[in-house]
Order: sequence, then structure tokens, then C-alpha cells
Amino acid sequence: MARQKSVLRGGEKWCQMCGTWKLLDCFKKDFNAPCGYRAWCIECTRKYMHDWHVGRKVAARRRKVAQMLREAGVTEPQIEAVIEAVVAFANSERRAAGQNSRAEKRREADKKEAESTETAESTESAEKHVDIHSNVRNTHNVRNATEIT
Repeated sequence: MARQKSVLRGGEKWCQMCGTWKLLDCFKKDFNAPCGYRAWCIECTRKYMHDWHVGRKVAARRRKVAQMLREAGVTEPQIEAVIEAVVAFANSERRAAGQNSRAEKRREADKKEAESTETAESTESAEKHVDIHSNVRNTHNVRNATEIT
């Protein structure tokens, strides 16, 4: 099996999860790894662990509900239908109440940040444009004043 890429490159490391080069500060140390850092960046590790924990909680709830329904004498196809209906209802209620998941909130925050960055850049370029024109006018006014005197 061929090696993917060089793991370290001038203060950066390749994250095997997201597939990008990131600064070494974005990785936790791992003295057992050949390069001394973990294979996944902190952000990817957090996302993976969050999804893993949420998945385990959901699976545990499903098992508990299924067990209660089995004890009540409900058949397996009916159990699956009930669980899917409950999940769909809970998701619709959460959305209606405006309680977005963390991932949805993160996407919204990233979108707002990108919009504010674009706005700041356009404002900054407009200010530079105005500064350039005011400097040209000031230079022109100074020239005119020296020519008059």
C-alpha cells in the first residue's frame, strides 16, 4: 500500500479525516504516532466523537422503546413504524420550535460570518477608494494653491 502524502510539511500536518493541511496547533500530540501528532485534527475529532455519542444515545433510546413495545405485544414491523413516526414527529417539532441541531447552528454561524467578512471587505475597499480620491483631490488642491501664490 502506497503512502498517502508526507505527514508533516513546514509546520503543517495533513488531516486524514478532512483531507486538508493544517497547522500543528490544530492537532493533539500523540507520542505513539511516528510524527508525534494524531492523524485527525481537533475539529474533526470533536465532530466524530459528537456524532458517535449522539448516535449511541439515539440507538439506546430506540432499543428501550422497542423493548417496551415488545413487552406490550407489538410486532416488529409495527415497532419500526412507531419509532420512525416518533423520530419524524420529534424532528418536525424541534424545527417548528426553532431548536436547530448544533450542526445547523454551526452552518448558520459560518454563513453569517462569511457574509460579514464579505461586507467588511467591500466596505474596506470602498473606504480605500474614497481615501485615494480624497488624496488626489488634496494633492490637486495643494497644487492649485501653490500655483495661485
